[in-house]
Amino acid sequence: MRGEVQSENIAEVSMDEARAEIERLLGDGRLHLSERQRELLRYLAERRFSGNKEGVKAYCIAIDVLGRTSAFEAGIDPIVRIEMSRLRSALDSYYEAYGATGGIRVQIPRGSYLTRFYRAGQEETPADTVVGVAESASTEQEVSSTVDQRRRLPPPAALYATAAVASVCAAALFAVWRLLGDPDWTEKPIVYVKLEAADSELMQEASLVRESLVSALSRFQTLTIAEPRYAAARAANRVGRTYEIDIRYYGDSGNRRAWWQVVQSSSGDVLKSGLENIGATGRGQSLVIQEVADALARRFAPTRSVINDAELRESPEDAIGNACVLRAEYALETGGPDQIAASRRCLDTTLSRNPRISDATAVLSRILLSDSTATADVVAGVELARKATAEAPLSERAQTALMVAQFATGKKVAAIETGNRAISLNPNSPDATAAFALVLYRSGFGAAGVSMAREATGMSDAAPRDALMVLAFDAYARKQYSEASLLAEQINGRDFSVQVLRTAALGELQSPEAVERLEELRSLDPAFERSGEERFALLPLPDELKAGLVKAGARFSSNQLASSEDK
Repeated sequence: MRGEVQSENIAEVSMDEARAEIERLLGDGRLHLSERQRELLRYLAERRFSGNKEGVKAYCIAIDVLGRTSAFEAGIDPIVRIEMSRLRSALDSYYEAYGATGGIRVQIPRGSYLTRFYRAGQEETPADTVVGVAESASTEQEVSSTVDQRRRLPPPAALYATAAVASVCAAALFAVWRLLGDPDWTEKPIVYVKLEAADSELMQEASLVRESLVSALSRFQTLTIAEPRYAAARAANRVGRTYEIDIRYYGDSGNRRAWWQVVQSSSGDVLKSGLENIGATGRGQSLVIQEVADALARRFAPTRSVINDAELRESPEDAIGNACVLRAEYALETGGPDQIAASRRCLDTTLSRNPRISDATAVLSRILLSDSTATADVVAGVELARKATAEAPLSERAQTALMVAQFATGKKVAAIETGNRAISLNPNSPDATAAFALVLYRSGFGAAGVSMAREATGMSDAAPRDALMVLAFDAYARKQYSEASLLAEQINGRDFSVQVLRTAALGELQSPEAVERLEELRSLDPAFERSGEERFALLPLPDELKAGLVKAGARFSSNQLASSEDK
């Protein structure tokens, strides 16, 4: 049949109908897909429209859609299988809930990486599935075998001599490096996820929870996720500590429970354990599975989580690489000027060793932009944010850095668009959610900013600094000065914005402690009362905050107070 996409058993719809269905699906807000999954669906469909009937290789998907490098190995990195599983589940849940609205149904048969388009009621059953590019272990073995064959190719005789010389030189350089005492290089921790069902009836559901959890963990890009069966090979070829996440899955008609513990592989020490309890009454299985996976991911993957806390404890204080990135993100939370300066030096050293680490580039951008009015820092921060997103467009860290940079240069609309992109890449990140909340609040969208700040505080045990800032400023704006003071005291750090908020709230309360806070603010910035207009322009509620500072005893120059009264 001319102009139609054919399968061996069942006729598919015409190409024009198939294209229309893809566009309808991608425009339907009821189909809950991440940006990555939307790109994946469109990519598979376009390959089908271009005449590909055999399916797409996992390697091509990893490189073209998922942002992996040319060193990608399907046998070690399960990201393609995970994202495909989530895409299938989203499509199945959509059609189960709303039916084939356009009279056409899109299928991605299990065992293949290709899209098929059928009229509703004529879909393939699992028995009809035509295997394209298998996502089974056989494909992984084939890929691994190809890589191994390349590695076993005998080099020309001349290369043996070159390799021997290179080996001697490398050994000599390594020895000199150690003697000079260069800082240790650290990699992201390697994590293996083991999830077992307590009841045989829950085995299939537990398997889906594990797939969703691994996908959610990988979105953070703070961990290297590996399959347990590749543990030995991974440990032998990669520098970095390894951790095991052991999960036991329970359930009944009313709820689902996931007991977990995190174990450091080398020592066998249990670092932390806990229990997640998710209500299941009256809710679809897909929704419950995703909620369990999201709750677990937020325990293990954020910067301030059990695994990354252990990484910082175990890493030398002068370590560079991943430990430096984590330490810098902690510095952004605490806001201490000494820690900020040390993190800047550490990130500079990391990038001098490897300039293509987008995480380090993104965090250095935020370090430069944190509470700074120096033009050189702002310009450098913006350029670094752009570089980070160019190197890793699917990185939530990079997009968050770009959002902060855009806001710092007055591009509020662009910043909000970028913030939405960062959240879509990783909706479970408390840090990205909190940073976006602050941008929204400072852009004049108070209610949206407060709502998102509250969401961020519920994502982790330690409320993110930016979320607390939003809630504290909001309380001050509502003249709830006791609440504002309490929230401000919970914010780590002694930077200018925090000290102003603390002092102003105590001033409005006529607290004796306001005098002490004012002296701390003066020691931090002795000139703020004489030339603080630029400083205050960076804060929400500048006039209201000045009024509170005056009640605390601050003495602003008359022109500053006059300009405030004229506004």
